[in-house]
Amino acid sequence: MRIGSDKIIPINVRIISATNKNLWEEVLNKRFREDLYYRLNVLELNIPPLRDRRQDIPEISRELISEEFSGLYERYQDKWEEIFRLLISYDFLGNVRELKNILKRISIFIESEDKNCFDAEELINKVYKKRETQISQNKRLEIECILEALSEFNGNREKAAKRLGMSRTTLWRKIKNYGIS
Repeated sequence: MRIGSDKIIPINVRIISATNKNLWEEVLNKRFREDLYYRLNVLELNIPPLRDRRQDIPEISRELISEEFSGLYERYQDKWEEIFRLLISYDFLGNVRELKNILKRISIFIESEDKNCFDAEELINKVYKKRETQISQNKRLEIECILEALSEFNGNREKAAKRLGMSRTTLWRKIKNYGIS
């Protein structure tokens, strides 16, 4: 109903919300309203971060490039495929938004690169030059946290995962990716 009106306007809406917190734990700790939790918790989708589903990077990248730059993927398909192979090893902390921004930056360089001397690794380094130390620091910190949790619980992955606030599967993937024994 509009302010000052006496007519009811029927509407049909759906609320889509996202969080990186465990809302049920937040409810139990009195940091989130229980009634709001039940209103929102109709369908729960857990989407793992891009760094935990690296195999999706090429397909997502192709789609993003096609949306943003008509024909750019088709003109430089071989270059892009080589770039995708390199991007798979990067931990996208900003998920798809970060991937999209990186693809935009690469698209600026890709057309200017000499066709005969194209070096995908050099191009990726141009884009990442400021972030490499940050990336390695984040990885080291995450590895230290994982090792600390595993040590605290004598190698019990279930308890360590709970302590780290992640699923056992995610912890298993991280252990595998980082080569932790």
